[in-house]
Formats: sequence, structure tokens, C-alpha cells
Amino acid sequence: MALLTSLLIVLMACDNQEKNALSLKIDNPVLINSDDCDSMIWDYQNVGRPYMMTWCTSCHSSYLLEGSRGGSGSSMIEAPLGVDFNNYADVLSHKDRIIARIDAGMPPSGGVPEEENLHMLQWLNCGAPE
Repeated sequence: MALLTSLLIVLMACDNQEKNALSLKIDNPVLINSDDCDSMIWDYQNVGRPYMMTWCTSCHSSYLLEGSRGGSGSSMIEAPLGVDFNNYADVLSHKDRIIARIDAGMPPSGGVPEEENLHMLQWLNCGAPE
């Protein structure tokens, strides 16, 4: 029975992804569909903040001076001053830029699990609830 349930969840997720609707299996077996943001249980504290602190603020923080905002590789550009993600207001003000950069493969060093990117994109595309 558990195998059948898992198979159904995977098939539903694949079907929804083909329709450009993000369907994700989170910590419980509930599928979240981006078309139904009202039922989303994610917020800044459980998606936005952990994602930013793990993957972004090592370069995008107001506490970092010019010259210490990434860009150490020869082809890497340093994070621009003023593009900081220290708090919810910062993330909200750069929401469209963050979506575009995640889609483009940020951070340049890679390593972000696809599921984390999908959670973050869904949270942002649902209005980034606080």
C-alpha cells in the first residue's frame, strides 16, 4: 500500500510539473500546488530565511564590505553593494531579482538541492508570505 501511495505522489508531481505547476512533497505527504497558494504552509521563517542564510548571505549581506562579497574566482563578479538579503524586507524588495537569479543558477558555486530551489521559488511566486 505504501508503495502504491508513493507511486501516486510521484506521478501526480510529474503531471503537475509538466503543466508548469510546482508540486512538491515536503516533510509530510501533502502535495502543494502553486495554483493554490492559499493553502501553502511555508513562510519566511521556514523557507525564505533558512534559504537566504544558507545560500545567499555569504555574499549578499549588508555586513560585508566591498571586496568581501564573493567574486573570488576569475570569472565571478562580486555581489553588488545594496543587494542584501539580511531580513524579510530585503528579500521582498529583491523578490523578482531573486527569482531570476535562482532560475539562472545562483549561487555561482552551485550546490543548492533542486527541491530547496523549488520550495524557494514557490514561496516567492506565492507572494512570499511572512
